Amino acid sequence: MRHFTESQITDLVYDESEEGEIVHREFNGTFRLYLLYSGVVRMYDDGLYYKIEWVESGEDLNEVEPEEQDAPEVEPVGEVVIRSAFIPKGETKRVLVTPSDNDLLYDKPTEWGHLLEAAMQEAAS
Repeated sequence: MRHFTESQITDLVYDESEEGEIVHREFNGTFRLYLLYSGVVRMYDDGLYYKIEWVESGEDLNEVEPEEQDAPEVEPVGEVVIRSAFIPKGETKRVLVTPSDNDLLYDKPTEWGHLLEAAMQEAAS
């Protein structure tokens, strides 16, 4: 766990922090006039990742309203997601999307190969 102040979270969300950076951002839904977000930050002092949460509101939905919080430490792991993709009718091409170059595991192709192999074994069982 690591404690984050409202000011730290605001700086991280607006990409104005000298302490760390958001490496993953996720939209979690809405509640009344608020947009709910969570994100993973990498802190420069310890090199660790933490999951933080905040809401955005306002006329243009760009006002960050964080709450002081104790954020749990998290770690990047690979995830294999199978979903439908649409291609022109009659084509038999399979679609494989590789991780983007800003993915935390982009430079670890053996990790992705292992994940695909494990996913195929799980799907076969």
